[in-house]
Amino acid sequence: QDQAQATYAVKCNATHRVYIGSGILSKSGKVNRLAYHRTLLSKNKHPIALMQQDWDQFADSFEFLILKQCTAKDSRQEEQIQIIKIKSFSQKWKLYNKKAACTKF
Repeated sequence: QDQAQATYAVKCNATHRVYIGSGILSKSGKVNRLAYHRTLLSKNKHPIALMQQDWDQFADSFEFLILKQCTAKDSRQEEQIQIIKIKSFSQKWKLYNKKAACTKF
């Protein structure tokens, strides 16, 4: 059985930067990786230094959003689609992601 997953965004509205990722979608509709990002940021231990720096200055302007439900098989492709959309069509938003294909940390 293919476990439900979702793509998500961690957005800093103050700096117009966003991180795109994916994770398992729980039956309650939450993505644990979103909580993991928030925990790391709150503990000043996030591996993406720029995101941590933005959090330290603008924590109130962060949003943690579920973008799209998908299957585990499609989750990487959905990440890619979201990243390409931002890179190709957004003049306002910049990515925290360093690679077009997201990697787990």
